[in-house]
Amino acid sequence: MSMAHDAYILIKERRRFIMQLDMKMLTTRETAYCLGCSESIVYKLIRTNQLPAYKDPGHRPWRIPEASVIAYRDERLAQFTRQQ
Repeated sequence: MSMAHDAYILIKERRRFIMQLDMKMLTTRETAYCLGCSESIVYKLIRTNQLPAYKDPGHRPWRIPEASVIAYRDERLAQFTRQQ
């Protein structure tokens, strides 16, 4: 691997670390509770890129920024109210 690639990876990991410090992160279970749905729906939202999430290297659970969950919920609520 090149030195530039190593520097890119280091910067990417540092940004992820800073992001974790700045934002509250939720698990899929907590996200499902907040959205009033099942965990399988949360996984589907992650897979279809409707809900931003990430996994730390070497860790299994997904991490979802709380701000993303709130934004998704508000967007869905706005769509629902426009339909009526």
